[in-house]
Amino acid sequence: LERTRGAIQSVRSVLTTNEKLRSLVFSEEPLEDEELKQRVLAQIGTPPDPTLWRVHDHCAAVTRLYAIYEHFVVEIVGDWLALLPKLVPNYQALAESVHKEHRKGVARVLQNLGSTKFRHLTALDAIRGFHQAVSGAESYELLPEAFALREQNYRHEVLQEIFNSVAVLESWAWIQAHRHVKGYVEKVGTDSTKAENELKQFVQDRNDAAHGVVDEVLSITKILEISELVEALCVAICEMFSWAVVCRKETNGAALTVGAVTEKFANGAVVAKMQNVEFRLGDRFYVCGVSCCYPAVVRNIRLHDVDQERLVVTNETEVGLMFDREVKKNRKLYRVS
Repeated sequence: LERTRGAIQSVRSVLTTNEKLRSLVFSEEPLEDEELKQRVLAQIGTPPDPTLWRVHDHCAAVTRLYAIYEHFVVEIVGDWLALLPKLVPNYQALAESVHKEHRKGVARVLQNLGSTKFRHLTALDAIRGFHQAVSGAESYELLPEAFALREQNYRHEVLQEIFNSVAVLESWAWIQAHRHVKGYVEKVGTDSTKAENELKQFVQDRNDAAHGVVDEVLSITKILEISELVEALCVAICEMFSWAVVCRKETNGAALTVGAVTEKFANGAVVAKMQNVEFRLGDRFYVCGVSCCYPAVVRNIRLHDVDQERLVVTNETEVGLMFDREVKKNRKLYRVS
């Protein structure tokens, strides 16, 4: 996720830098530092037509943001599929939707070997994991390309189809209820604006930029808003898969609910009712709630107004905690191994 955020920030930096450079080069008003403008022009030579320059920025930014978004989806599905055999060692215990998509996906890969999306694979790569799975081998592999790669763009219905196929259900309901996605929609839209409409328009803008004629050049402000949408979607998807892992591990006994946040203070500290847990400064809990699941590191522990480095709690006890990131009231705390 941090790598994805860094890539998004790079797009923003290029856009804002180019916009400032255009403002400097094509300014019709006298500048306080006219000498700087002349030095810049001396370095870059004849600048491109400002309109064509903006078209280039528009196309480059929108296509790059879509590539970041698509790559993130493929990568996180791949990470989930690499982990799933450890969470569910028996292939037959996976949902039928996984079995069905596995068959269809492997066939799709085999039919398209040599294409741009699958040219890094051999026929053996495509069938090895499937053979392990259906033959009852001790271990099995799930080929990410069989599940995540689609010819269609990743609109919300395609996302749902992909996530359903890997046993992550009701995905769009989770994503659109996520605090970052809701915050984005509230910021840029009206009451009637929905996240799926914003995503649909982003995909259309990308297709126009990559394959069609750009009839309308988006403003820098609008492209920066699109970058916020991409980041919000990626954060929501990441937390959704974190929740899927926590749920699977809870079923296996490798994740336990150890606390619930009952109060939050202005300085970021919280009160949590903790039970059946031993923890210390620097330990990590997963903070989970409605469309919310992320790790947070304990930075301060306080019991009866006394700071603690380590605490053992058996019966339900109210404990003051400070984490390295915001934790809201009514969140549950999970210990995950």
